[in-house]
Amino acid sequence: MNIMLKMILNMGKRKRTPNPNKGIPKVRINEGTQQKKKIEQILKRKLLFERKIYSIFSRFIGKNIDKAINTSLGEIGRLSGASRTYLFLFKEDGTRMDNTHEWCAKGISSEIDNLQNLPTDMFPWWIAKLHKDKIIHITDVSKMPAAAKAEKEILETQDIKSLLVIPVHIRGKLRGFIGFDNVLKTGEWNDDDIALLRISSDIIGYTINQKCTDDALKESEQRFRTLFDTAMDAIFLSDETGRFQDVNKSACKMLRYSREELLKLSNRDIDVEPTGYEAFLKVQAGVIKKAMFKVNQRRKDGTHQPVEIMGNSFTNNGKRIFLAIARDITERKISEELIEKEKEKAEKYLNLAGNIIIALCPKARITMLNKKGYEVLGYKQGELIGNNWFETCIPEEKRADVKKVFRKIMQGNLKIAEHYENLVITKQGDKRIISWYNSVLKNDKGDITGILSSGTDITDNKKAEAEIKRYTKELETMVKERTKKLSRSNEELKGRVDELERFHNLVVGRELKMIELKNRIKNLEKLKKKS
Repeated sequence: MNIMLKMILNMGKRKRTPNPNKGIPKVRINEGTQQKKKIEQILKRKLLFERKIYSIFSRFIGKNIDKAINTSLGEIGRLSGASRTYLFLFKEDGTRMDNTHEWCAKGISSEIDNLQNLPTDMFPWWIAKLHKDKIIHITDVSKMPAAAKAEKEILETQDIKSLLVIPVHIRGKLRGFIGFDNVLKTGEWNDDDIALLRISSDIIGYTINQKCTDDALKESEQRFRTLFDTAMDAIFLSDETGRFQDVNKSACKMLRYSREELLKLSNRDIDVEPTGYEAFLKVQAGVIKKAMFKVNQRRKDGTHQPVEIMGNSFTNNGKRIFLAIARDITERKISEELIEKEKEKAEKYLNLAGNIIIALCPKARITMLNKKGYEVLGYKQGELIGNNWFETCIPEEKRADVKKVFRKIMQGNLKIAEHYENLVITKQGDKRIISWYNSVLKNDKGDITGILSSGTDITDNKKAEAEIKRYTKELETMVKERTKKLSRSNEELKGRVDELERFHNLVVGRELKMIELKNRIKNLEKLKKKS
């Protein structure tokens, strides 16, 4: 019992913990009977104090903490002669608190229902003292200092005459307080009461801390178990020999074993290829921290299950545990095979295309180029894959401009850069003009993953256009010269026409005059015959 008491008294290691032996005089053989009785009373109280402490401590070893706190508050209250003992705990953010436990002496009304969800700033003087790890020892509430005006008014409404309050710490942080109230009389609480309350505060704080830790651990374990059992992927936990210590429902379903059957096996029993066990040995030896690989696992019926495995290790209760998460990739494998076939078909069609077709990743590296592209650029099939497009195929003087267009396309700004022309340089150093039409490649989330471009070599067309322009210019010059010559000829012709018109007018005028003259002669001859 003395060992247990010593351990209890040392809990918290607080400097101000009163000495329960304080006040016990040294006994001399020749002391009188009255002195002996006084010493006996002190010893009896000390013994009772030790028994109560032991009783309180042993009670908290049990699982029902709430019951232990309430019972202990009752014992503390009865031993100290208090009217009410109580425990307050702060909420997570520390701005509010609840009266969580209470004991009241016979005839004293309970206050616990009225002391819930209280703002801590209602008690500024009180809370400040507790934060400084000070005991609040008030012998007469009516004589409290002016700084404690708010606390005084609240205590007086509850008819409290005196009180003693000790802070409760959990994980080194103030999380509440435990206290005595006396509603019958004022007076000073003795050192034994203070010591009892201090030790009880340490025990309660320690127990609540352990409960919080245990609850968090249980919650964590329960959460892990729930995730473990409901995971879509198969999960295997094995020891250092590779034998399975635990498996989840998905593992049993995927490999068609019962849980009991799998726990009799190891990873070597279910891996078709040695890849899995080799990775396990590397993780075990610390060569690698994590392993990721593909392997076929053997089902109970002997058929193979393709999986992708991520392996890791951790320590639990001093034992090293190896974790393997296996994902069924049957559908993915089928899809990959189909994609590969479709890719082969697509490559055939792409190679039949008369245009250059090229794909670039976000870093402008060439990820695909068809046959026509290699022909135009002068490289062998497959030679350009992985090369940087700008550095390999764009003339240095044009790279800045092409990079600018590339960035616009990668940003999805196709209205600006959907179609454009630029120079490319062949392996032989020739420069070709390509007309491009671009589109962006996206993943399932809609993120841009690259560029797909279709290009037409228009170098010869551009040369033909230049020739046409030259011929057109020459023709225009010839037309202008002919026009000038025609203009001069027209002027000469006009002069001749004018002369002809004048001559015509002259001849016609003379003919008309001759006709008129002949008519007059005829008329004169007729008149002459008549006369």
